[in-house]
Amino acid sequence: MPKMFFAGILIALCALPRFSSAQVIVEENIKTDSIDVFAGAQKAAPSIALPLLATVVLPGAGHEMLHKQNRAIAYISADALLVFGLIFCESLSQAKYNNAKTYAYTFAGAIGGPGADQSYWSNVSQYMDSNGLDALSAGYNQTQELNRAFDKKYIADNLQWRWQTDDNRKEFGTMLTSSTELHVAATFCLSALIVNRVIALIDLRVSSRQGAVTGHAAGPAFQLQPSFNFQRNLPGLALAANF
Repeated sequence: MPKMFFAGILIALCALPRFSSAQVIVEENIKTDSIDVFAGAQKAAPSIALPLLATVVLPGAGHEMLHKQNRAIAYISADALLVFGLIFCESLSQAKYNNAKTYAYTFAGAIGGPGADQSYWSNVSQYMDSNGLDALSAGYNQTQELNRAFDKKYIADNLQWRWQTDDNRKEFGTMLTSSTELHVAATFCLSALIVNRVIALIDLRVSSRQGAVTGHAAGPAFQLQPSFNFQRNLPGLALAANF
């Protein structure tokens, strides 16, 4: 009996370390990191030099290069309209100006040519003749003599004129005024083309700076994070969304 008792104790002592080691669980610290595979990509600030140069040539071209289609269409449309207005007004102005000179030659004998500048044709529209041959009014040269402005007199034969009627003179003045107004409109279109480029340059510069500050593409960002399931003793991946 004592032998069996001691044998049982010996067997229990031998089995004790096995059961003790089976109950001890040591968990190592698991370091995890996140892998951003679907996040909006960082956008490097695009070079603004080429779009700015393109904007000087054609307003809206720089906006198109930076994928700002709506603004590009607006600036290009405005520029096209102004170019059309410039060409149309200046062409019509020149045509009316030539017609007016032809009218003055027909009804006043004004040949024009050397010395016949814009001021000359304006004087032709204001005076019945150049040398005071009309009894009802003083001629241009007579008026200059009275004002002692002898250097302003028209001496050359091609600069002499005499209107047949006062109505002809007034009609010529109307034609000349219409030509001048169209020329002013063409000048306005030219100025507007310059202003359109200045505004487009400022707008492009400001919008490009705002895009650089934002720095991310629009839309939600998704992340895949590694994980470990201790209950099932399995590794895995967790999907996270950042809106």
